[in-house]
Amino acid sequence: MAQFDTSTIENFDAMTAEEKLDALLKADIPEQVDMSKYILKAQFDQKVSDLNSQNKKLKDQMNAEQQKKVEEDEAKAAEAQKFADLESKYQELLKNSTLKEHTISLTGLGFDEKLAGETANAIVDGDASKLFANMKKFLENYRKAVEKELMDKTPGPGGNAGKAGDDEDPAVKKAKALFGNNAGTGKTYSDVLAHYKK
Repeated sequence: MAQFDTSTIENFDAMTAEEKLDALLKADIPEQVDMSKYILKAQFDQKVSDLNSQNKKLKDQMNAEQQKKVEEDEAKAAEAQKFADLESKYQELLKNSTLKEHTISLTGLGFDEKLAGETANAIVDGDASKLFANMKKFLENYRKAVEKELMDKTPGPGGNAGKAGDDEDPAVKKAKALFGNNAGTGKTYSDVLAHYKK
């Protein structure tokens, strides 16, 4: 049984027996505690120290694993970026190659170089409205070129074939043919010339 410490009661030694009994009956006596469930402070401190040491080792190990994972993730990201860069360069080369092929084909069809380049870009970019607008330009230019060529080959009035440097009036030619080189002299020439100019 646990002993009660009477020094906690003020002037206990100077009291009479009845006062001591009365004081003991009024005193709060703590219940006896089973100390078998407790450990010494030194043992507790040692356990805490051991746990802290183990926690530190675990954290270091986790940090090493996390660092390794971070490094692996960074390596994967760098590899993915490298692949994306290569893919981008490949697509650019493919686009340029396709543009050149289309430009050459369009130039072969009669497109001028500038219009061929613009049209090839429209084809590669999938810009249908630009493609049709350029086709319309090409057809208009082609129509004008054909008309000009036909006009150049069409004979002029009086059988003039439109030869370069042949600027003489057909009526004058006809008069010269009828009257020779002297046709420019005299009234007859003027009359004939007037007749053919009507």
